[in-house]
Amino acid sequence: MTTRNIPHSISRLLIVGASVRPWIPSTALAGFEFSAFDLFADWDSNEFTDLANLHSNVRREQSKLFRLTSFEQILDIDHRAEFEACDGAIVCGGLETRIALTSKLAERLPILGTPANQLSRLLDPLEVESAYRRIKVPYPEIKLGLEAQDDPDDWIAKPVGSSGGTHIRMARVDDLGGTEFDGHFEKALHGRLLSSVFVSNKSDSQLIGMTRQLVGDSDFTKSQFQYCGSIECELSTETKASAQEIGLKIGAEFGLNGLWGIDFIETESGLVPIDINPRLTASMEIFESGFRFSGSSVQSMIDLHVQAMSGELDLAEFKRALDASRMRSSHFEAKGILFNLESSEIDVTERLHSRLRSHFDIQFFSSQKIGSSIADIPRVGITIAPGHPMLTVRVRTKRIEELENQLRRLVDGIRNVLTDG
Repeated sequence: MTTRNIPHSISRLLIVGASVRPWIPSTALAGFEFSAFDLFADWDSNEFTDLANLHSNVRREQSKLFRLTSFEQILDIDHRAEFEACDGAIVCGGLETRIALTSKLAERLPILGTPANQLSRLLDPLEVESAYRRIKVPYPEIKLGLEAQDDPDDWIAKPVGSSGGTHIRMARVDDLGGTEFDGHFEKALHGRLLSSVFVSNKSDSQLIGMTRQLVGDSDFTKSQFQYCGSIECELSTETKASAQEIGLKIGAEFGLNGLWGIDFIETESGLVPIDINPRLTASMEIFESGFRFSGSSVQSMIDLHVQAMSGELDLAEFKRALDASRMRSSHFEAKGILFNLESSEIDVTERLHSRLRSHFDIQFFSSQKIGSSIADIPRVGITIAPGHPMLTVRVRTKRIEELENQLRRLVDGIRNVLTDG
């Protein structure tokens, strides 16, 4: 297998993932053209793409958005022209566990992200546990199989390739006694769920921010371990320092580069990492507006990622700008992902789509505007199955203590729209 080297000059990106909507405006703000592929191609993703074409100086061809029916479709011969037009690819959520497919992508186009060999290491729970032990990072106990005397209430079953909490569950009695399971079991820990965002430039890593995770929240989903949102929160200096120290060790151990993240549980004894996300993460978009107006040369999250991957990021200068922006910060953000809580499908009619669109504010996503908006708005004619994601809600406030209440009020309003159809 051969992989392409990252070019020094990048003007057009290929972006692929389960949902790339957050990265379309981020890419446009950075001044890049793009060919974007995801499994939804929602209505507002098209709006952002049209806006990018309207305001960009098109050098070769217009930016484009494509809907995939499966990730394998990205390799179809029909998309050859898009590969040839792009200078590099960014792999987003849902695809990083597909090592064979990611490797094939890397043969056609330079991947701006963690290399396949390190992704493979991160998919091996025993390898990760061994690495944590070696670099002296706390970790939850891991087992490939449960013994007859284990209490299933103490263990979480994590299937191979799970992402965003999908298919994760508590262990069951029938998991005991060496029953085969395509994944591993992790000792359940108790505490606050936190998500962190890092940027690395091969020699160093910097914590950008941390959020409190919404997981299995009944206002958003019925699935116990489903990720369904991120809320900026107040954290102690000690917690942030601990996250930075752990991030430095993990980033160096696994050769992480560009933007990536760690999910933690904040226990009584401190932070314990439970997942490493070697890619752009769902919580990153809520930090977008904060540092873009910090006075640094970084224009967006995608710009930050590309600069780090291409070796152009001055991490010390970026940290100074980031610290300065935090001192002047005048707003805080939160997001939530609404899933279909009904036992039946929801059909997106013209009437429902029109009512949802009235809650969409495109300016919210390219400014520091206080208020709210929704995103990932499904197109007319789409059918949303029970338990599947429907859309995203976003709020931005001046007072951090108001964030969660405003987010839940917005959710209530959108649920009423969905109920009335």
